[in-house]
Amino acid sequence: MGVIAEFNTDRFNMDMFSTTSLGNTGLSQVDSLLLNNGKTKIQNNNLNLNANYYYNDGDESTFNIDVNHGRFSKDNNMYTPNKYTTPDREQVTSSFEVRNIAPTLIRISTIKADYEKKLGPGKLGIGLKSSLVSTDNTLNFYNIIDNEEILNEKRSNRFLYDEWVNAGYINYNTKWKKLGINTGIRVENSNTKGELTAMQAGNDKVVERHYTDFFPSVGLSYMVSAKHNFQLSYGRRINRPSYQDLNPFEFQLDQLTYEKGNAFLNPEYTSNIQLVHTFMQRFNTTLSYSHTDNVITRLVDTADVKGSFITWDNIAYRKTFSVGLSAPVQLTERWSTFTNLNGVHTRNRADFGDGKIINLAVSNFNMYHQQSYKLGKGWGAEVSGWYTSPSIWEGTFRMNAMWAMGAGISKKFDDGRTRLTVNLDDIFRTNVWSGQSIFGGLYMDVSGGWDSRRVRVNLSYSFGKDNNGGKTRRRSTGLEEEQQRIKKSS
Repeated sequence: MGVIAEFNTDRFNMDMFSTTSLGNTGLSQVDSLLLNNGKTKIQNNNLNLNANYYYNDGDESTFNIDVNHGRFSKDNNMYTPNKYTTPDREQVTSSFEVRNIAPTLIRISTIKADYEKKLGPGKLGIGLKSSLVSTDNTLNFYNIIDNEEILNEKRSNRFLYDEWVNAGYINYNTKWKKLGINTGIRVENSNTKGELTAMQAGNDKVVERHYTDFFPSVGLSYMVSAKHNFQLSYGRRINRPSYQDLNPFEFQLDQLTYEKGNAFLNPEYTSNIQLVHTFMQRFNTTLSYSHTDNVITRLVDTADVKGSFITWDNIAYRKTFSVGLSAPVQLTERWSTFTNLNGVHTRNRADFGDGKIINLAVSNFNMYHQQSYKLGKGWGAEVSGWYTSPSIWEGTFRMNAMWAMGAGISKKFDDGRTRLTVNLDDIFRTNVWSGQSIFGGLYMDVSGGWDSRRVRVNLSYSFGKDNNGGKTRRRSTGLEEEQQRIKKSS
């Protein structure tokens, strides 16, 4: 029997500077500028509690049960001053100040049970899981006039989202001589309800859904020799939108740009087939193909006569073909390297009507390389870098190439119990993005970056008697999927 308690908290402050040029088509003549020097303050608190029980009868039968409860809260305070100026920025012609205060509370309760038993030449696995999620989001929108914050009831509202998902699976794996077989099926029943309550009557929305899905999987492995092994697998999976992406609030980024979620967003479904060749139990070559329906993606569209909004929607489908190679190499006793290479071809398709068509096909190459050195007397050093060629981001953006490098040094003390690590990320500050999007009547040329060049210092200490041969007890509690959807939101 065991219990796990975890608490995380963080405070995040950000200053945002944006300039929007206004003028004729092509901006050969700029008439005015929209300046926004905004400030955002975010406070997150995340508490997770778990109780678990594990039983092993000593005869290849095991039973495991986990009960979880999680509570996530987020306070978001966004100040957006909009100032219109002359092209030389010397004169302010008009201004429009707003503040968004948006608290969020998410509660998650799950129970998961798994049973495994030897059956014939293989092993049978059966499991059940039930998860209950409740989110409460409030948006208070204030217009700031003469330094006084006045609540705008037309833009303020409350969004409640409830989700109850029940799932069960059964799988069987066995091995016959050099051939291994793993097959199974998972069934999920989902019940969701989103309710938008506006401060002004007539703007309320309710979205309610009930559906059941089946997710089969099958895998084959064949050991040709001691040096060569092949694995062929097929699986179907579901990816649900983050809780915040379902929230239809309109957050104003500046007077001409706002962001909102989509309460009608559907989950996406991916079918994937993959072939892996392993050489000498170290070098992997992977070929894969995936087809995703109802792809969840970020879209930027025009709003009314001028301006734009950022939202989430489903595009018809995405097809992805990829080939990958990973190679860890021990050059000497102290010097090792790791290389990962991937080639990907992606196709996005969708037709929203009114000339809003997505038809993108891009071939992309990316790589990661790491060099590690043992310098002796507990010292170690590492250099790494990555590169990605022009690619597709979200539904409509063609992104330009990106790359970055990092380095680190470490020192072990007290027979390895204490470890001090210093890392420098993005040494040359090249981790910036840029790209273009054409969707409907909106053409966007975008670029940006962040404080990606950072120095990180980490000190870790292991205490207590090691009774498990240096192996840390790790377990899947059944809360990971829901927590990941919160991370996407925050």
